[in-house]
Amino acid sequence: MTRILYSVCGIGMGHATRSTYLIEELSKQNEVLILSHGKAFEYFSKKFPHVHKIEGFELGFSGTEFDKSKTVSLNLPKVPRLLTYNSKVLLKLIKSFKPQLIVTDFDPNALFAGNFFRIPVITITNMHLMNFIKPKLSWKDKFEFFWSEKIILKSFSSSNDLIVSSFAKPKNVKKKKYHFFYPLVRREILELSKKIKVSHKKTSVIYLDQHILKNLEPLLVHFPERTFIIYSAVGNLKLTNVVYKKFDAQNFLADLIACDSVICHGGISMLSEAVVLHKPVYVCSDKNFFERYYNGTVLQDQGLAVLEEQPFLAGLKVFFNSLQEINQNYTKTKIVPENEKILKKIQQIIKQKAKSENYKLPLLLEKLNI
Repeated sequence: MTRILYSVCGIGMGHATRSTYLIEELSKQNEVLILSHGKAFEYFSKKFPHVHKIEGFELGFSGTEFDKSKTVSLNLPKVPRLLTYNSKVLLKLIKSFKPQLIVTDFDPNALFAGNFFRIPVITITNMHLMNFIKPKLSWKDKFEFFWSEKIILKSFSSSNDLIVSSFAKPKNVKKKKYHFFYPLVRREILELSKKIKVSHKKTSVIYLDQHILKNLEPLLVHFPERTFIIYSAVGNLKLTNVVYKKFDAQNFLADLIACDSVICHGGISMLSEAVVLHKPVYVCSDKNFFERYYNGTVLQDQGLAVLEEQPFLAGLKVFFNSLQEINQNYTKTKIVPENEKILKKIQQIIKQKAKSENYKLPLLLEKLNI
């Protein structure tokens, strides 16, 4: 039995939901201690016994729109406090728990602690696909990419191994610590993906940020033959074919199964669920939130999605007229959930690289009164 510290990014719920499967499986044969923040911490606290809280960064918004500059200005003043608090939490946990291996789902805190104490670290990521399947960008967009996304990718390069879970697998990768897989999804989706049926209901599930949703809503009147299920706490339309719902996991899953298409913002978890269930996707994400935009480009290049930075009537018409073609493309795709393969690779790394059960911590930490 190996002692594993599993640290999860708490921005949004995508990291938490995809990590749940791995935590549940790893806990069967190992001792797993969970570290997270934000909504993910609250979520894990209700599901698992050994959950500890750290502080985390947050995204900045102008109104309902993601703002990169505001994100920086919002979080920069927090850095000294976060470093101090999180360092104390991690030092205490490493001293008492003595993890033999660390798994981090895109949380840098545990990565830095692992590097400092020479504890092997596995990073779960989707963004690192960008290093191998290069995004096509203008010079202006390249500058934006290098000062934001590239810095984030670089910060995880000290990981011993990186599990890259996304929609494509690059060929001839020379760096052996990168392991590429198709999506890691929650257990409910994993089971459903084994019995896929193409839906012929003219129903679209919509899951968008508010600033994009308000631009999409006026366009829906042009598609009276379709039903639109919008997951949003705020409803602005009064049309017989538009239904607003507050998010509920079970209802959302039922609607996702029954629909014939998805309109979403390009987040990796939402896209992964749609794609493994073979749902044509209309991705609406501007380049300001580059990770989501990039996800859309990868799927569009495979003929599984239509990508636009903002919703346009012409683009929606192209999308709905292409549903049959996209469904045909799905019959050729190799994209399936690879939860079990990812788990097997992590178990293999644990056997090869986990520290010995009785390894010695630095004497300074042993004597530290925390």
